[in-house]
Amino acid sequence: MTRLAPPLFAAALVAALSFPVWGGRGSPAQGPPSVAGEPPARRPLPAPPAPGRPPAIMWLKGYGEGRGEGFNSLEPTADGGLIAAGKAEWAKGPGGRRAGNDRALIVKFDGEGGIEFERELAGSDSDWAMSALQTSDGGYAVMGVTGSGDGDFKAGPGKSAGRDVFLAKLDPVGEPVWVRTYGGKLDESAGGFLEEPDGGFLFVGTAESVGAGKGCADTPDMQPQLFAVKVDRDGRETSSSCRGLRNGVRNVKLVRAPGGYALLLGTAMDRGGGDSFAFAGSLGPDAGISGLREIPAGGTRMAFAASAVRGGGLAGAGCMGTDAGNAREFCPAAWLFALSSGLELQWERYWPGERETLFNGVARSKGGFVAAGQSSSPLASKASGVKRGGASADHKAYIVMADSGGAPLWETALGGSGWQKAETAAALADGGVAVAGETNSPDGDFSGAYRELRPPGRMSSYAFIARFAPRNEQGQGVEASGAVPE
Repeated sequence: MTRLAPPLFAAALVAALSFPVWGGRGSPAQGPPSVAGEPPARRPLPAPPAPGRPPAIMWLKGYGEGRGEGFNSLEPTADGGLIAAGKAEWAKGPGGRRAGNDRALIVKFDGEGGIEFERELAGSDSDWAMSALQTSDGGYAVMGVTGSGDGDFKAGPGKSAGRDVFLAKLDPVGEPVWVRTYGGKLDESAGGFLEEPDGGFLFVGTAESVGAGKGCADTPDMQPQLFAVKVDRDGRETSSSCRGLRNGVRNVKLVRAPGGYALLLGTAMDRGGGDSFAFAGSLGPDAGISGLREIPAGGTRMAFAASAVRGGGLAGAGCMGTDAGNAREFCPAAWLFALSSGLELQWERYWPGERETLFNGVARSKGGFVAAGQSSSPLASKASGVKRGGASADHKAYIVMADSGGAPLWETALGGSGWQKAETAAALADGGVAVAGETNSPDGDFSGAYRELRPPGRMSSYAFIARFAPRNEQGQGVEASGAVPE
């Protein structure tokens, strides 16, 4: 079975680092608690069965040539469409590129799933687009990781021994305006990024090199530091900071908060049989990191995704460890939680499975949150009593809609005879939701997408997007033409 794609999730689930010693908890950004729901609990609550029937699927589209395509990020656009970021493998070696290397992929879809433009960024090594957003001027920005110092990444400092973060600005039709890279001689990894009011960008990631940001050190022992960078509208760095934790960090995300600051969320990993912990903090307009604190919880917690909450705060998603499920599984329970703007835990819920079950993406929706991930547990097959796809024990894409307090409203799974995973979720203006990811199933829920795609030769995997209908006021599924039958 294919594992989670590099560089973020594979590193997070395979690499192991020790429990962090915090350099002082600091004072988190202040603001009124803003997340509705239950008061903070000492122990997370297991999610009860979802009472509602999942909405109909309006459309499900496959993308690619069956050569390792996958989407890591999905965001709505002002025209009702979607912008997706991901990767695809080179089947051949055009321009001297080695066969099998990944290329960064950005695709703009209309509201019906039709392709408006597609753009690849690539060099002589592997490159990945991890997230994309629409900018205030109607264009787009893309953040990712590159192992190349040439091709589309020739504007950077040149090929080093490791990977660098890249940031690219595209015009409204997807043509590159500029591409810049950031990092040192070792490996850096992309986290989350935001557009600033001045047209520049603020981003976070993890760094192993001195050159990645102010205060960064070389960490050849594979213990990445948290680093943040502010760039101007042309991608030129104006300020940066780096915060080293004894045990390293993974999966850093960033969301906008009121008052000109941002909230960040990440995971401190463990190597020696102890627990891994999620942490949160704040980030100033000058990329200054402050207020880092552990999210109060016992046992292993790993945060993979974050979304802003109205009025401040954030919702996070990921997985819980052995205290919430099968001790033989590394991530046996999917985890959803919310923090106030003061970074206080408001509530947390978990979905226990008999096998690996986790959320890779979360988005704020009307009245709650949508979380998307994967599960190889019967949990995914029994979601709301609906069994979509084949009977394979491989991962199914798992989607949950929860209210503002984390209680599930509906849940479902997408599957076939192969494996599939939902990497990201997007909440749409009409109340519907979309999820995107990767699959190698030619049947089940993906049979129509596969037939439409007609990948040549032997297929490894292809990207997909599924668009769910809005829900009406009674919380029932809305019938839609073209829905995938249950």
